Formats: sequence, C-alpha cells, structure tokens
Amino acid sequence: MNSFIECSDIRKLTKKQTDITIYPASEEQAYQWADIFLESLRKCKWMSNYLKSRNITRFDVALSLLEDITNKKKNKKKGEQFFIANFHDEPAGIIRIYDYWTPGAIKILSHFPLVKPKFQRKGIGRALVKHCIEWAYKNNYKEIWVESWSKDQKEIETYESFFEKLGFVSKSDRLEMNCQLTKKNFDSSSLENDLIFEEVQGISEEIIEVISTAYAVSNDKLHIIENLGNPEMTRKFLMKVEDSFIEAGFTVESSIIRKNGKLCAGMVSGIRGKRGMIMEVGVNPEFRGQKIGQRFIGNYLKQMKSQGVEEVVLGVDKDNTPAVKLYQKLGFKKTWLGSIMLFENKDKLL
Repeated sequence: MNSFIECSDIRKLTKKQTDITIYPASEEQAYQWADIFLESLRKCKWMSNYLKSRNITRFDVALSLLEDITNKKKNKKKGEQFFIANFHDEPAGIIRIYDYWTPGAIKILSHFPLVKPKFQRKGIGRALVKHCIEWAYKNNYKEIWVESWSKDQKEIETYESFFEKLGFVSKSDRLEMNCQLTKKNFDSSSLENDLIFEEVQGISEEIIEVISTAYAVSNDKLHIIENLGNPEMTRKFLMKVEDSFIEAGFTVESSIIRKNGKLCAGMVSGIRGKRGMIMEVGVNPEFRGQKIGQRFIGNYLKQMKSQGVEEVVLGVDKDNTPAVKLYQKLGFKKTWLGSIMLFENKDKLL
C-alpha cells in the first residue's frame, strides 16, 4: 500500500476542502445522483441535445442507478463504486468507477467526475478523483485509469487537462468508428478459396494464440501497454472482455481465418439487438500485406447485414493510421473521440 493512502468511506479532506464530504451513494440518494448527473451534463451543448433527443428524465437516471446498485450487490462487484460529494451538506458532485479490462485495474467512467455548475471550481472534482484513487489502493488495485469520450475535441482536451493536473498520463487517443450497414451494398462474392472462415466456441485457445501473436506487433498503443503479446495476459484480457459484454447484454462470438491450413487472423465480436461490435481483431504479422484483414472484416460486415444488424462499431488508436485507413475503406466513419489515461504521478495529486 502506498504511504500517502489513508481512506475511509466517509471522510473530511484537506484544510482547503474542509467543506467537502464524500460517501458511497445508496438507494436513498438516487434522485440526488440524478439531479447532479443531469445538471452537470446539460452544460455541454451536444450532450444536452442528446439528453433531449432521448427524452432522458430524472426518473430514468435514478432508476438506472438503482438497477446498477442492485446488480452490484447481487454480483458482488467490488470494483464498481458510486460516490457522492457534499459541499456544505448539499449534494454537489458524483463519480463512478468500474473494473477495467486488465486485471487489478479500475477506471473512472467517461464524463466523471460530474459537479453541479454552481459548485464548480471549489475542488470537488479533484476531491472525488483523489477519493477514488485512495479507495483503489486500499482495495489492492494496482492501476487507476480514466476513459473519456466525447464528440467535441475541445471537451476531450478539457478532460485531459483536468486529469493531467492530477497526475494522469495520456496513453492512447482513441476513435470510435461506425459502419452503417443499411447504407452499404455488398457483392455476392465470398472469401477467396484460399481463406477458410470458421466460427469458434467462446475464447478458444486458437483465438488467444492469434490475437496475442497479432498484438505483439501492433500500432495500437493499448496493446503494448496491456502486454497483450503475452498469451496469458491475452487470455485474461479476452475473458474479461467477454464477461463484460455479456453482462451488458451482448451475444459474444469468436471467429478465425485460416490460409492454406494456417491460422492467420482472429476476431472477437458481439451483437445486441441491431448493433454489432468488433471488440478485438488481429492478423498474424506473417500474413499481413495480403488484404486478409480487409477480406475478413468485409465478410463479417456482410454476414451482419444478412442477420439484420444495422450498424457495426469498433474502437481504434487514433495514431494507428493503417488500421484507420482500412476501416474507412470498408465504410467506417469516425463518430466519437476518446482519451485513455493512467494515474502515474502521485506528487501532482498531493
């Protein structure tokens, strides 16, 4: 345990923040949580428009929190936590953390911490982040990540600036890309005879092998950071991905490609309703430059459309230019901007 960590569930903070108290959110605070959530997000124009377009109400947010708290208790999820900050005993800010993909890591979810506009610039957001970090170390988590998403580049830059001042370091600028299958036409051809497409059960040994081999030589910064060239790390990573997406309501599928009998590419994907998602995809370096990735993903998109799926999304490192260009060629368009940061500099937080 780090020497500066000293944490309790309800605590007073530094002299500068003696008016702030932080405690776990319970069912009784559902509407307080909802009020902070909606008031904080409405300051962002595009998010305000999104909330209006979806007709998201105070009741909807409160109900969602109640369901999440119930599921947390039912499934005994230690890593999922909901904290509220009071300022002069009035609910002022919230933050939510969740288990990250990698073992022994948690993440602060996108848009958090959220602070009511009238309480901003009083150190509440900083206090919430510090509380989560202290909670994480006390509960033996080794890494604290923050994952931020927006459709506005300036908003992403604001998130990054805020977290940099607290000791977080940028690890990957992300893109979410979307392919609208309803607008895409496919020819009647299939994979060439030299490529054999196979669906496999769950996270098989072959999926672990080919994804690990592919990610060992990757332009995606997260693959390197997460040490996914190591098969055992890849196994844990893919198992966590599968569990998380099944819990979110996706049907998770795996598939591989063989060329002349040799394993050369693999994919883990999911479907929920009319939405498909490519979670992980990789081509063995030995087979790169042969348009296998393009043919593999193109065949997958064709299959998804035939099953009634209307859109497919995926995430990629913004600086992974070859992958971004490939996805664009296949009909994907950039929809969301993301930033993934890791807490490394404890001195800044102090």
